[in-house]
Amino acid sequence: MIYLACPYSHHLEGVRKARFRAANIAAAKLMADGHVVYSAISMSHPIAVENDLGLDWDFWRPNDVYFIGICDEMAVLKYPGWDQSEGVESEIRLAKSMGKKIRYLEWDDGIQ
Repeated sequence: MIYLACPYSHHLEGVRKARFRAANIAAAKLMADGHVVYSAISMSHPIAVENDLGLDWDFWRPNDVYFIGICDEMAVLKYPGWDQSEGVESEIRLAKSMGKKIRYLEWDDGIQ
């Protein structure tokens, strides 16, 4: 199973929505290629928005730690802002500490 990491948190709602959409597109591509995927943003965005929950890494950390632990590897979507995201950085660090394989997906390499 692949854990898909993607930036999410931002002060602008439109940016969060675009990042949610990008995560869904990348997850769908991986699934179409035959992988089992857990996309944290795809799951947490609708739940957070519909129920007025936290939108940042601090709130979602316990869930993400659990799912990174049970996944075999991590795919990091290099969507704009990924390299400045506290959440993505923390997820990568955690995956590395668990010995998980990490792959990087270029947003402009056919994922759009």
